[in-house]
Amino acid sequence: MMRAMRGNLRSELSFASFHATGTNIMNLAKAFVLSIVVFCIAGVSEARPDEAKLSSLVKAGHIEQARSILQRSNPRDADFTFFEALIARHAGEFDKAERLLRDTLALSAEHMNARRELAHVLFVKKNYRSSARAFKLLHNVEPDPKMKALYGTYLRAISNQQPFGIFGHFAFLPSTNVNRGTNDLVYDSVIGDFVIDPASRASSGVGIQLGTSGFLRDAGTKTSRNTITWNLIGNKYKASSFDSAVGVLRFTHLHRLSNRTELAVTPNVRYTWRNNSSNQRAVGVSFSVRQKLSARDSLRFVAQTEYRNYFEQAHNSGRYSGAELGYIRQLSHALSYTLGLSLNAGSPNSAHARFRDLAVSIGYNNRWNSGLITRFRAEVGTKIFESDFPLAGKEREDSYYGLSVSLQNNDWNVLGFTPSLTCSYSSNKSNIAFFQHKVTECNLGISKSF
Repeated sequence: MMRAMRGNLRSELSFASFHATGTNIMNLAKAFVLSIVVFCIAGVSEARPDEAKLSSLVKAGHIEQARSILQRSNPRDADFTFFEALIARHAGEFDKAERLLRDTLALSAEHMNARRELAHVLFVKKNYRSSARAFKLLHNVEPDPKMKALYGTYLRAISNQQPFGIFGHFAFLPSTNVNRGTNDLVYDSVIGDFVIDPASRASSGVGIQLGTSGFLRDAGTKTSRNTITWNLIGNKYKASSFDSAVGVLRFTHLHRLSNRTELAVTPNVRYTWRNNSSNQRAVGVSFSVRQKLSARDSLRFVAQTEYRNYFEQAHNSGRYSGAELGYIRQLSHALSYTLGLSLNAGSPNSAHARFRDLAVSIGYNNRWNSGLITRFRAEVGTKIFESDFPLAGKEREDSYYGLSVSLQNNDWNVLGFTPSLTCSYSSNKSNIAFFQHKVTECNLGISKSF
């Protein structure tokens, strides 16, 4: 059985003739063929019939020679039908190829090459929903982890091509400090010590999060594409004063200047509702540039600005802006590292709340052959304010750091629901007691695409 399976793997060379527009799709096809070549070099047994050779002959136009070889190989009815499907696919008759491949599977449900060809034909026809189902089925039954990883790459490519999508999310939110309150009891002011109100002290709790998000894309061109994204997330706690909801709507215009350079502009609007009288509306825009330096290295620059209008706290209303420069090192199709430097500034109406923030970060992202996705991020920064804090006689100065780890495995799902776990720890040290806090919290959730 293993020899037959390896023989089938070798016959996947028939996909070498798969063509589609777009650099990313071509790279996927090349990676697919290269992976099969590796298996062939490893010394796998000959397929019966040798579908790799037949596909090569059909591609070269030697159809009768290929047919003669097929007839001498003691073929089954499924083999004849699959051969006709190869002829149709190489001729660009994808509708006919799809029909013949489905007929092949009706005759021989275990014909793995027919399943692989069908997934690719559906991909070429831009029938992404059906192609995704076909690749998911291959992903579920494929014993080789490298092939599973490759199917996952195609599934992500399909996701990037879909014109619309809707997602749902549910999570538990345990936190040691829901309100980012201080552990200090006394505020040392210029006129004496004040006992800090219990409402401003650290309070632990477990919340429930419910959210939905989605996107809508146009067909785009080789150089540009427009996308609308939205999300609405609500958090509910036992203490209703911690309850909140956030809704965001974005429009992104992406323009490719070349294979190495991408530009994007994203106007957006965000509404935040809270039970602590800090409701706000933010309207802004961001600009980003991604420059590919080499096959593995790229730079990304993002600048953004927005105006926040606090409906009940006018002193916090004002302009907030930021910029970030990131370096991305892609060690493989699955593993990448990032380094980031960010500068943020806030100019609210209250002079003592105006600040400048500088931070550096490092990140790690890996997609394992098992399907597990792991992410890690660390950040350290400082925040300097412009004017004396009320009754403190000094300007506020903060220093902070944070760590976060997330785990997700798209192969683990029940009825389409995929679990995920993200946990983080952050610490903010301040010379103003109100703002000194530590937080450990997690997001244990499930999500589903519709």
